[in-house]
Amino acid sequence: MTHETIQRSALLTPNSWNEETKTAEIVISTDQIVGDGWKLSHDPGSIVMPTRPIPIDIEHSKHSATVWGSVKDLRIERNNNGVQELIGKIAVDGPPDAVAIALPRLRNGSARFSVEARYTQDQLTPSGSIVRVNMWEPIMVSLVAAPQDPGAIMRSSNSPQSPPGPDMANDDKTPDPVQAQETAPVAPPAPEAATIQRSAGPAPATVEAPPQMAAADALELTVRRAAGAAGLGEDAITGIIERSLGRDSQFALMGVIRATRERLEAASPVHAGHPAVTVTRDEGDTIMRGLTQAMEYRCGLTKSLDGEGLQFRGYSARELCRAALENRGVVTRGMGINELIARAFHSTSDMSNITAAVVNKSLRAAYDEEPSTWEVLSTRGDLPDFKKATEVQMSASMVPQPLQEGGSYKATTMQDGSGTWNLVTYAISISLTRQMIINDDLNAFGEIPTKLGSGARIMQSNIVWDLLLSGASGAKTMDDNKEVFHVDHNNTISGANTVISIAGMDLARQKLGLQKDPSGNRLNLRPAYLIVPQALATTAEQFLNPLNFAPNTVTGDNATNVFARSVTQITEARLDDDSSKMWYLAASPSRVPMLRHGYLSGEPGPTITTEEKRDPDVFKYLMRIDYGAAVRSHLGFVRSKGEA
Repeated sequence: MTHETIQRSALLTPNSWNEETKTAEIVISTDQIVGDGWKLSHDPGSIVMPTRPIPIDIEHSKHSATVWGSVKDLRIERNNNGVQELIGKIAVDGPPDAVAIALPRLRNGSARFSVEARYTQDQLTPSGSIVRVNMWEPIMVSLVAAPQDPGAIMRSSNSPQSPPGPDMANDDKTPDPVQAQETAPVAPPAPEAATIQRSAGPAPATVEAPPQMAAADALELTVRRAAGAAGLGEDAITGIIERSLGRDSQFALMGVIRATRERLEAASPVHAGHPAVTVTRDEGDTIMRGLTQAMEYRCGLTKSLDGEGLQFRGYSARELCRAALENRGVVTRGMGINELIARAFHSTSDMSNITAAVVNKSLRAAYDEEPSTWEVLSTRGDLPDFKKATEVQMSASMVPQPLQEGGSYKATTMQDGSGTWNLVTYAISISLTRQMIINDDLNAFGEIPTKLGSGARIMQSNIVWDLLLSGASGAKTMDDNKEVFHVDHNNTISGANTVISIAGMDLARQKLGLQKDPSGNRLNLRPAYLIVPQALATTAEQFLNPLNFAPNTVTGDNATNVFARSVTQITEARLDDDSSKMWYLAASPSRVPMLRHGYLSGEPGPTITTEEKRDPDVFKYLMRIDYGAAVRSHLGFVRSKGEA
């Protein structure tokens, strides 16, 4: 027997909404003829009343995320116009997003509903352009924008109602064009055994609920929500419910999983024993990409729109919010600006994710573009957590030793350094206000993360350069826990002729080249970088540029500048805050450990996250960066006092 469904509309009884219990009485359907010529009979016994609550979703989506409540206590009544109606009591209980769509309409009485009915072909009586359904069962109700049933008008709470009963049909004063044309009554078929799809005769006047009814109700709702999300049909759903009666929800959900797998396997083409997989682009994802591109264009991150973003050219901030909501199936007609913005920027919404992605892109672009002068002196080593970390160093020479015949290998050892370093979390927040959206002020919103990205890089530079400038002799090193320019390190020059000149550079190079490793071996380090404050930038450029350099006469008129083109200049304005005369000569970090910096593993830079708790007028994004830096060793640095 082939089963089919039709949809009929209903309206909320305006004064029956109870804010405390979140319940209301609704008109599910009437015995009026709908626009497509169908008529659901509402005679006593023509409706198979379900013994369990039936779910309510949004726009017949049949998805678990849109099932926001249930209907129970169904009954037939007659309104004051003599029209028979199917009445039910709704209870709100579902996911927050779905409930948020239903509640405003329930509260103001504008909600419209449509019933999905199950019937069999032998219960249809065609008559001209009208088809009468003599026996049917309501299986689901949906909140809809446009009802089909013209007779399902709003009922007033004080409308007189006739008590339901067997004699209701005899009191019907409304002529039925179908009954007038019927030549013989249609007897309902005999009940089918062990089936939930009741296509039998009249339901008993009173159905006593078994003791386990509450558990059965919950089980059926669980199955319908899960099966709706999986795209299963009504036959499969009712079969799972039948097999799960008396069992727990885990058994029922396993039945949903098995049915879903069988449906997918049956629908997949098979070749050589393996299913063929076809990858398609989801329309919702395409719209998301277009909205993201449009937002980037509005914030100045891209110069032009192409592809998916062209359809949103010229959209204001409010229009982008509306498009994001409608992409998720949210009906925005009649939605006020405050509700529109609040819903669009809900913590799990598309608009919130779009703006977070745009902010992150703008933040990272500015972070990468901000110049930093210290990175060439440092090696990166990310840390897995925020605990203090120590670096492994050699405690003995790595120089091979003579091996005598029959002798043993001489071992060297590694041990943790004496100093430690760790990551620190640095954070700041950025707010997208309701006024910015209403005023369509997204350009300013695009500038804020740019400044935050630059600020994150500036913060890092402040931290690193402070390691060389802090105190009189710099921060303590990790290899021996002494200041970088400690007297024991023999890496400072002072006195006459320590300015930037051949003589001064020569003294600094000697200090650098004579440094020893922990085992006492000479390292023969060569200068790679000349680090100067802004006050000495021009002097350094002239010294390192042989075309403009006048040789120092201290070593003779024909002296040659051997440092030209062999040393790279680094000019750092932060050095001026410490001294406008001191300068530094540094080796390459590939030769010797110098500076160490790092991030939390997996997050090499600043990131933006959304704040879960939201102020109705402010939508906050939190910028965070986990960063740390330290001086590994003094060996690669020499400092000059810069005295003439």
